[in-house]
Amino acid sequence: MPPIDSATEIPEERYDVDHDYSKKSDKGNVVPKARFARRRTHNEQLLVSCCGIINARATMFGAESVSGADDFLKSVFPNPLDCANVLFYDSNCQLQRYLIARKDNYFQHVIMPVDVFHFKSKHKVTDEFCQKHCNPAKWNELVGEDGKWIFNSSAAEQVNAWLGGYLAIVRDMLAHNYDFFLDEMIMRRNKLVLGRLLESGHVPYIVPSYDEYP
Repeated sequence: MPPIDSATEIPEERYDVDHDYSKKSDKGNVVPKARFARRRTHNEQLLVSCCGIINARATMFGAESVSGADDFLKSVFPNPLDCANVLFYDSNCQLQRYLIARKDNYFQHVIMPVDVFHFKSKHKVTDEFCQKHCNPAKWNELVGEDGKWIFNSSAAEQVNAWLGGYLAIVRDMLAHNYDFFLDEMIMRRNKLVLGRLLESGHVPYIVPSYDEYP
């Protein structure tokens, strides 16, 4: 099964929040910001294969929470055996804390590192949990014999830049137009990406559900 990169959001909807709960102020950790535009949703959550194919989309309202990400992933993979072997997510340390606190073993057979870009730029070296459970360099399966990363863990960030170009278009759409437009653009983009993969000699395919095996 191909590894999955997840959780992209439209750039303009991003919040800079410190996730180090040991230093969280009693007054909260979200800095108030002025916003001079309409916004009916918080962000779009995308599940993106490392080859660039967008597998699923979900609209988040209010915030991009780890509980929302958990629900999104389980809706895409209703059978735990169908989960991807690798799941890159920029907040995987928080997601794993969330799952451990609830004794949830749904993703127990999945490698869950933070993507390389966010691990280097947004996760503290002093965060022992993140370093122990989410450091992508921990898994030999992710590094080739030449010492380079096998998978493009920034695929979702690259798709994020593409999706952000439609923000001004969809902002004032009604809900059904909003969903139709984004789904249609994603399907068209997937066709283009699939064509490029085939032309370059790759063999993209859809792994059948575990329930479909005889």
